[in-house]
Amino acid sequence: MLPLHRLVTTKAFLGVDAEGVPAEKRLRICVAALLWEMATVDGVLEQVEVERIFEMMGKEFSLSETEAATTIETVEYLKRQRCHLYQFLDEVNERFTAKQRERLYEMIWSVALADGFVHHYEKDFAVYLRIKLNLPRVYQPDEDDAG
Repeated sequence: MLPLHRLVTTKAFLGVDAEGVPAEKRLRICVAALLWEMATVDGVLEQVEVERIFEMMGKEFSLSETEAATTIETVEYLKRQRCHLYQFLDEVNERFTAKQRERLYEMIWSVALADGFVHHYEKDFAVYLRIKLNLPRVYQPDEDDAG
């Protein structure tokens, strides 16, 4: 995999879409929704998972902690409104390159590994997302990689 600095110039990698256009709020929400779902899929939301999401959202989209929190609040609102994951996945698939989707997949695993244990729901969800993101079989960490 190419280093991020060779894939983009001045923007964070997921901060632009496939055409290099800055990612607007809607796309950031889609990414946050997938990360948040990974954090909550095992039924336990750990503070370290929240911190990891905020850290990655800040790095990839140049968001402050407050902006990241507002994005997550929007995700929670959309979940209560019965917004489905496939809507977020469709947007990501349409707007991101394969390399950007691979980076997102790495971020998803980073959330799963954040608490030091990969629950079987997290593994299953990661495989589901890999398939839905149209990614080939790629490295999938296991419990030995956690921590």
